[in-house]
Amino acid sequence: MKTKPGTEPRIKTVLNVDAEGKTNVEGIWAAGTIAGVSVHTIITAGDGAKVAINVISELNGERYVDHDLMK
Repeated sequence: MKTKPGTEPRIKTVLNVDAEGKTNVEGIWAAGTIAGVSVHTIITAGDGAKVAINVISELNGERYVDHDLMK
């Protein structure tokens, strides 16, 4: 698995991921601090949600959007 230097304090190494959260290993995704995102909880939570949507979209073969909760 490819890594790169971390940019956050005390985080020396992170996984190298693309904008969707994919690593260079097929089927392996990463989000949050391990993917080089901020160590702040609210930021890592949002990144995790983004990557989760991307995983679901890939599994479904189309972009996943659930508007049922937006009534």
